[in-house]
Amino acid sequence: MIKKIAFTFAIGIAFMSAQAQDKTDVLRYSELNPGGSSRAQAIGGATGSIGGDYSSIFSNPAGVGFFKSSELAFSLDFQQANNKSTYLNTNGSDNKGNFNIGSVGLILASPRRNPNSKWQNITLGLGYSRQANFNQNIYYRGRNNTSSIGSQYVSNLNGVDTASVYDGAYAFGPLEAVKTGFLSGNFDNAGNPLHTWTTISPYDDPAGAGVLQENSIYTSGRSEIYSLALGTNYADKFYIGGSLNMPHIEYERNSVFRETNDQHYQYLGYTMNYYESSTYLNTTGNGFQANLGVIYRPIPALRVGATFISPMWLSMHDSYYGNYTTSDNTGTYTASTLDEDEYNAPVESHYNIRTPWRGIVSAAYVFTPKDNNIRKPSGFLTVDYEYEDYASSSLKFKNGLSDDNQSSNLVQSDIKSSYQSASNIRAGGEIKIDIWAFRAGFAYYGNPYATGGLDGSRKFYSGGLGYRNKGFYADLTYVYMNQNLLDQPYAVGSDQPNTPTPAPASIKANTSNVSLGIGFKF
Repeated sequence: MIKKIAFTFAIGIAFMSAQAQDKTDVLRYSELNPGGSSRAQAIGGATGSIGGDYSSIFSNPAGVGFFKSSELAFSLDFQQANNKSTYLNTNGSDNKGNFNIGSVGLILASPRRNPNSKWQNITLGLGYSRQANFNQNIYYRGRNNTSSIGSQYVSNLNGVDTASVYDGAYAFGPLEAVKTGFLSGNFDNAGNPLHTWTTISPYDDPAGAGVLQENSIYTSGRSEIYSLALGTNYADKFYIGGSLNMPHIEYERNSVFRETNDQHYQYLGYTMNYYESSTYLNTTGNGFQANLGVIYRPIPALRVGATFISPMWLSMHDSYYGNYTTSDNTGTYTASTLDEDEYNAPVESHYNIRTPWRGIVSAAYVFTPKDNNIRKPSGFLTVDYEYEDYASSSLKFKNGLSDDNQSSNLVQSDIKSSYQSASNIRAGGEIKIDIWAFRAGFAYYGNPYATGGLDGSRKFYSGGLGYRNKGFYADLTYVYMNQNLLDQPYAVGSDQPNTPTPAPASIKANTSNVSLGIGFKF
């Protein structure tokens, strides 16, 4: 185990983004979706002050105090993730569907014990919610006649002699490229090494067609939370609640980059058929979080709320490896980072993540007919404003190595310079006529990026239908999300000024989520 961990940190910082343990991990586990019950999703996740829905367990636990009867409910979700890409003026696309349990809630309401007390009830809530779904496929391709992924490896090995290249510091790309013949060392006329390297990729063949580059990224997993909440009600005007939460993370990513010489060009005496880099990452994590919230009703129709959501303190474990293949006119050659370990085991790493804290202020207006006739429209409008500071996140390595602190400080500096605070707004409403309810919502999650002109904002559009009658209810909800992403397949160093880094792939990502909720009051 110590050897595997040490090998992890022998890897140069230039290769870390291909594996894990960097600022992107912190952002991935900090960005959450409007979740909870199907009803909550239909109103954009704006449950900070409305109360009376088991989603209050995860948002503002003071809302649990609205319950005066017990309830058991769950939601089943199906998500379809569609991605359209553009890379080097070429279009690509991929998609992935996923069925999952979106949430479960159990509300246990206690009766009012002292008729002379203004404290109406104390209510316990137990819940599970999927906060983020990592299931998606991304594919892009394009023809490149100005650089190769081998150009990045050439930069990585600039100044490295042919003996030192076999140090584990150059694994996850450059080392395996040398082993498989995708890279070769340069020598002078006397046979002395020049400490420079050349790739056999014929991307700059004079014919100009270049090589075909393809990147497939397959991800799966989830961020979920298990919660215990307690809420109480004072005179039906003031509600206070808190929750203890146990987040759990599971994430897998398999990335396959392939470069094909489909024009059969020759270079340096070789006819490269293809080069392929395949990396696999598995991440698991567990942690702790706490919520504290209040809701106040100055008049029966108006509700205002405030919630403080602590950071998630996560203990994370990564396991990852890479497989590499070069095929040319002399044969097909393979290498793996598993070869660097005497047990053929993946590289492992342990680290802690602290996500941003979040503050939410919210308001809801509830309207009912004066004569309480259920056949006349009733309903509510609700809005949440949420603030979170992504730059306050942190990542700290816990591998028991001497350079843990130095590596942590490098990542921390990158987090502070790359991310910023963001404002999130959620709004929704419901109109109820007799036993039927009609809902709509919208959520906007602000841009976490501070640099590079990147826009990572997300927009969610939702709507749904509900049925409630005699202690049973059912909800059907549709949520659509869109977001623009960028993915950089590789980067060429400044030592090759005439070999530019390709522009990143532009990805238009959207997800459609259908949620069915079922609940019983007892």
